Amino acid sequence: TFTVVALYFNQHQFFEAFEAKTYDLRFKSLRGAVAPSPEIGIIAIDNKSIAELGRFPWSRGQYVRLLDRLSAAGAKVVLFDVFFSEHESSAIDASLAAAIKKAGNVGLAVAYDLDSDFNVAGSTHTVPLIEKNAAGLGHINLTPEDDGVVRRNKLLVDVGGNKVPSLGLSAAMMALGEKEFVAGAYDIALGKRHIPVDANGFMWINYTGPSSHYPVFSFADIVQGRINPGDLKGKILFVGATALGVYDLRVTPFDRNTPGVEVHATITDNIMSGSFIRRTGFEGWVDIALIFTLGLLAFYLTKRLGFYAAFPVALLLSAAYVWMSFLLFKEGRWISMIYPPISVFFALLTGGSFRY
Repeated sequence: TFTVVALYFNQHQFFEAFEAKTYDLRFKSLRGAVAPSPEIGIIAIDNKSIAELGRFPWSRGQYVRLLDRLSAAGAKVVLFDVFFSEHESSAIDASLAAAIKKAGNVGLAVAYDLDSDFNVAGSTHTVPLIEKNAAGLGHINLTPEDDGVVRRNKLLVDVGGNKVPSLGLSAAMMALGEKEFVAGAYDIALGKRHIPVDANGFMWINYTGPSSHYPVFSFADIVQGRINPGDLKGKILFVGATALGVYDLRVTPFDRNTPGVEVHATITDNIMSGSFIRRTGFEGWVDIALIFTLGLLAFYLTKRLGFYAAFPVALLLSAAYVWMSFLLFKEGRWISMIYPPISVFFALLTGGSFRY
C-alpha cells in the first residue's frame, strides 16, 4: 500500500498513462455524449464557405460582413479563433476595427510561445489597430498530454505579471458580464462562480461529445443571409476553421479529428453551465484514503481467508470500486480508477506471501 501511495505521489509515467486512458474511457465508452449548451454555436470556415467565397485566408471585408449580420441578429458574444496578425490595407483594417468597436461584443485570439515551464517566449497578436477595439482577449494555447489528447486547458497565462485568460474563459467572462477574476490555489473565482483547477492552473475539460456536437453555421450561409437571424440571437458564437487542411486539428477523448475552435467552445460551456471535472487537492486525498482502505482490506481478507478464497472477493471489491469511480465521474469528480485496484493486487500478493 505504501508503495502504491509512493507511485501515486511520484505520478509514475506508466500508471499515469493508464489513468489518462480511463479518463477517455469514462467519456466515450461509459458516459457517452451529453446535450451541449443551447447558447453556444460554431461559425465554421468550412469547405462550402471557401468554395463560395474564394481562397482562404479571405479579405477582412468578409469578417466585416459577418459582424454586420451577427450584430443585426443580436448575437450575445462573438469569439474569433482567427488571427489578423498582418496589415491588409489601411482602409480594410480600419473598417474591421470599426465593425468590432461598433459590435462591442467581440473577443480576439492571441497565441503564446510557451516553454516547458509555461513561461512566455513570444506571442502572435492581431494588429494593434484592430485588437485595441476588442471587448476581450483570450489565448488559444491548448496543451496536449504525452499521448496527444487534449484533456485540460491552462485558463490563465502569466504575461509580465498580467494573467491573460484562455479564449474559453474570456468568452464566459464576456457572456456573464464579468470583468475580473480571482486566481486561487485550486480554483478561479468568476463572480460567484468557482472554476476548479489543478495545482498548475489547468481546468480538466468536461467534453460534451464528438466533433460537430455544437450547432454549426456555415460562414458563407451567414454572410449571404441564408441563416434565420433568430437562430443566432443571444448566442455565444465561436468563429473558426473547420475546412480540411485549414483547421487546427485536435485529439479529444471522443474524436481524433476535432477542430480546436470546438474545444474552446466546450471550455466556455463548462464554465457557463458549471459542469466541471474536479481533480483537485480534495480528490487527491480521497485517492490516498482509498488506496490505504482497499489495500488494508484486501490484506486482511487474504490473511483471514487465504489467497484463493480472498482472490474472487478482491476482484468483486475492485469491480465495485471501478463502478463507484465512474458514478463519481458522472457527478464531476475524478478519482483514480487505477491506483486503488493496484493497491488491492499488491495487498493480495503480500498477504498471500505472509501466509505462505
